[in-house]
Amino acid sequence: MRLGLSTIAAPAGNIRLHALRSLGPAHGLTRSDLRMLEKFFGLHSVALDPRNQRHMSQAALRSMVEHAPWLTTSRGRILHVKTQTHNTFPDSLWLAEAASDAGLQDWETVTLSMNHCAGAISALHLLRNLAHEGPAILLAGEKCFHPATARQPGAALGELPVAALFTSQAAWQVAQSWVHHAPAFHDNPDRMSPALQRAFSQNFGGMLRQFVTDCLNDAGLSPDAVDLVVPYHLNLPILRDIADDHGWQDKIALNAAARVGHLFCADVLVNLGLTLPRARGRTVLCIAAGMGATFSAALLRKGPGSPFRASSFVFEAAETGQSLHIQPIEAKETAA
Repeated sequence: MRLGLSTIAAPAGNIRLHALRSLGPAHGLTRSDLRMLEKFFGLHSVALDPRNQRHMSQAALRSMVEHAPWLTTSRGRILHVKTQTHNTFPDSLWLAEAASDAGLQDWETVTLSMNHCAGAISALHLLRNLAHEGPAILLAGEKCFHPATARQPGAALGELPVAALFTSQAAWQVAQSWVHHAPAFHDNPDRMSPALQRAFSQNFGGMLRQFVTDCLNDAGLSPDAVDLVVPYHLNLPILRDIADDHGWQDKIALNAAARVGHLFCADVLVNLGLTLPRARGRTVLCIAAGMGATFSAALLRKGPGSPFRASSFVFEAAETGQSLHIQPIEAKETAA
């Protein structure tokens, strides 16, 4: 089926950027953790949403309907993608209720827990292969809940709900998508044996590099043919190395990671919302990796069709109240 990215929607207001050093206890970060995140990963702040999980998701769906009110008279599918199993709320029909609250009462609702940080692109890959007609929404963004789930090696977790609308008429068509599993590393790194932990640490960067190379080869693309690279918000040193290897230093959107943190599996969707409105080229490569170990990617190509729309993504600095726009590639922010 034809599948194109039409709209990225996030709730207006409420998303605050908290200085990294103000989050130490809440995120279980020691002083040495903070120094490491600042020095090696360039992390400055983390986006946090004061709403609970359900209200975050409801707000993202309502924002989507504000962008595309015609959805309320259509039928489609909502795929809620998450990394944490306790975000499912299996004792209630919360997702169907959130959809109904947004005016999407006739939509099918499904919750997926797939591949953790690579989950959104993996869900897109699944969506491309389903016999589904009509619009579809990917919904992502999670609460940190507890210090144990608020940090990862090389990252502090952020909270930013986002919804992505896919239709057949959109200009940014999903030309290809890929998912690759390395099942030897299926467990959490902290549960692996010491030998497997070492192997994972030594091989992860090479596996991600090879996956990117395989995707380019399968698509018949040279690195120069890619106009924009939209990655997830983890393993920034490895992503910078991949950019250096392919000549993508000025094409890879890494700046948002330093300002909003790692947004569970919502990274790529948020990054697309920040980058596509100003994208000059026609070929975009999205990449992410997660537990499993899983590597996911999608290739977007711009052609004729309805124009892309996105929320403005204005953030508020928690300490000063200043409103900021994040420049995803240029190394600065501008006042809103």
